[in-house]
Amino acid sequence: MPTSPPRDRIADSASSTAAARDTLLDAAERRFARQGFAATTIKAIAAEAQLNSALLYYYFANKEDLYHAVLRRRITGLAADVGPALMAPVPPAEAIRRVVHAYVGFLLLHPELPILMQREVLDHAAAHALPEIKASAGALFQRFAGIIRAGQESGDFRRDIDPVHAVVSIVGQIIYAF
Repeated sequence: MPTSPPRDRIADSASSTAAARDTLLDAAERRFARQGFAATTIKAIAAEAQLNSALLYYYFANKEDLYHAVLRRRITGLAADVGPALMAPVPPAEAIRRVVHAYVGFLLLHPELPILMQREVLDHAAAHALPEIKASAGALFQRFAGIIRAGQESGDFRRDIDPVHAVVSIVGQIIYAF
């Protein structure tokens, strides 16, 4: 009569499965940032992750699916870290300070993200960015521009500056540091 595996072995298996997936995503992110999508191979990602390349296909259907997962993971993480700063009921200048702090903190933990995003925009005109990624990033961008507008309306910020350009400038200065 077969017996069920002990619960701790199941938990260990689940955590090692999640760890292997994260290891693949981390290696893929580094490779995609360094080499771009086209020049990165599954074998190179597996070698960097020190895992068998066949394991990659256990988690992802193909290289594009893996790339989408890398983008989704980082943009979702960025939104989770920066979102609360954008939604805080504080004066606009304090909101901007909080956004910059959250953004810089996220990039310190994930320094490949600016390079990865620049490659995506320059190499592919953001063709790989899925609609939910574009929507998430777009919502953050619009909320940030709204904070600038609120500061203009309250008289805290100059009115002669386009809020969209201000956001691009602020984010660009953060990214430039990385």
